Amino acid sequence: MFDRKITLLIFAAMVLAQWYVPGSMILQREATIDKGQAFKFKCQPIDPIDPFRGKYITLGFDADNYSFNSTIDDQLWSYGHLAYVTIKNDESDFARITGVSNTKPDAGAAFFQATIRGVSYIETDKKGSLTFEFPFNRFYMEESKAPLAEQLYGEQLSDSTSLVYGLVSIYKGNAVLTDVIINGQSIKEAVENM
Repeated sequence: MFDRKITLLIFAAMVLAQWYVPGSMILQREATIDKGQAFKFKCQPIDPIDPFRGKYITLGFDADNYSFNSTIDDQLWSYGHLAYVTIKNDESDFARITGVSNTKPDAGAAFFQATIRGVSYIETDKKGSLTFEFPFNRFYMEESKAPLAEQLYGEQLSDSTSLVYGLVSIYKGNAVLTDVIINGQSIKEAVENM
């Protein structure tokens, strides 16, 4: 009888743990969307061979690099490492990287972690730039609408008069891509109108 109660308690604890992890992830995402500051990241074309993988659009961003005015420590900043990226809106109301650090920024700054995918520098003084892969480079859509969205996204990025950007909410280091906007309209609405 005693063993049965312990077994039931262990089973109940295991079930609660399995629900806690995805539940906390969902709550964190929703808090980021509700309380976060919205930033617009201009999109840029990516490899046209595979813009969709399954049910999401792979996005490339115009503001995915940062230039250093001082020496780059290539031990600290190398391919595959995570870095804290601080951003602000520029004069045209689009997000730009304002700083990169290997330590968590102050609480008042808008920041997130990104993976370094490239380091380039001038050999003589090691001044240069970092290129990042942002954690919000996938926009998920309903599978039946994916082919039309892929077509529209590709067409608009190749049109120099179009304005395409990702709308990202950032809160306490979390970043959530909430929409892709094409010429002032959500890509979801644009696909519905096709």
